[in-house]
Amino acid sequence: MAQLEEWDFTNIENSDEVCWKKVGDTYELSDVTLAILRASALTGVADLNPKTLGTFLRRIKILIAAGIPKQLFEFTRAEAEAHLGLTTIAKRLDDKGFKNQVWSSLEEIADHIETKFGEAKVVKTMPQIEDDED
Repeated sequence: MAQLEEWDFTNIENSDEVCWKKVGDTYELSDVTLAILRASALTGVADLNPKTLGTFLRRIKILIAAGIPKQLFEFTRAEAEAHLGLTTIAKRLDDKGFKNQVWSSLEEIADHIETKFGEAKVVKTMPQIEDDED
């Protein structure tokens, strides 16, 4: 996962206004920019541009459906569009890699549930069918 400071805003139009907020006498990354950086790392979309925006937003929906809190993605489509040009060092994932990552995470969660509640309660056994040999 990319560290939040490993990004490049130089290709974002109006990046000073879009990506930063003034706090006292200093500037900090805006909450929206932080959320988009986090989403970049989680989705495997390292270059946010018009071609990748749809994939980026769709993968966020998949992550939310898989149980990632939607509060991690507190930004609108328009705010994501304002960040077009963002580049991060997030591990780039094609669709297959992203699906494998999500599935692996779900399997890890399932393993935890199985351990916590006991296999017998999670996995039902099939009833035995007796063979009639007449």
